[in-house]
Amino acid sequence: MTPEETDLLRTTPLSLGTLEELLGGTLVNGKREELVSLEKVTNRSTEVERGGVYVALTGTQVDGHTFLNEVAARGAHLAVVEKEVEATIPLLKVNSTRQALSRLASLRTSEAPQSLFTVGITGTNGKTTTVNLASALLTTLGTPSVSIGTLGLRSPTLTIEGSLTTPDPLDLYTWCALAKKRGFQGIVMEASSHALDQSRVSEMEFNAAVFTNLTRDHLNYHGTEENYFGAKALLFELLATSKKREKYAIINIDDLYGVRLVENLDPSIHLIRYGASANADLCLRGMTRDARG
Repeated sequence: MTPEETDLLRTTPLSLGTLEELLGGTLVNGKREELVSLEKVTNRSTEVERGGVYVALTGTQVDGHTFLNEVAARGAHLAVVEKEVEATIPLLKVNSTRQALSRLASLRTSEAPQSLFTVGITGTNGKTTTVNLASALLTTLGTPSVSIGTLGLRSPTLTIEGSLTTPDPLDLYTWCALAKKRGFQGIVMEASSHALDQSRVSEMEFNAAVFTNLTRDHLNYHGTEENYFGAKALLFELLATSKKREKYAIINIDDLYGVRLVENLDPSIHLIRYGASANADLCLRGMTRDARG
């Protein structure tokens, strides 16, 4: 993390009792009046710092709960867990540590992303292209925006390299806070099925959600195509619960899964259907290809 990113983090400590309420958990071993800093939150046991907060995630191959003795030895002040475990440091037991990690990531940036115009784009193919086009379009129309996705964070004046289609929450919310500090007003981001399933974007307040398409992919993670679709559909559930006043769903109705999304869309959301179909609000009338694309 750069010095500029570190300066964005919340420096006022919170009591364990306040965290218990904010995360909807149950405090074990600790005193509610004890204070803890959110500057040093991590889900990586090797990165725990003295006085920090460790969030134990249950992964497909590694269980973060097995490192509680290690993080205690490193000086962690608090561990957030979702299993019945014992430790020598205070524990905060929650229903989902992945949701808790996103909540902590948002809290430590003073919920900066919530004030930005935020667009999430999901689908098997076309996310990166759509994100870059939408970000450029918003900027042209007067809402300076950055794109976040496979290429990291991108804009003409701010670039951060990334390694995931959708960053982990600690990076994502910090990047959003940095974009806001630099004067950007919008975020257009790729929302992968993994990220949606793992609650990485659960604290984002979306203004709009876009569905490009769905084909068989990532079944080694999701198991079935239906589970894969269910993960994609979570973006539109987040849109439905967003606190933003005006919300839009832009859905490809040439795709059968897009049709299903339309059928189940919350009525409070403005729907824009696109595709070659005559029922589309934005309809493709013609297309030519040449050496330039």
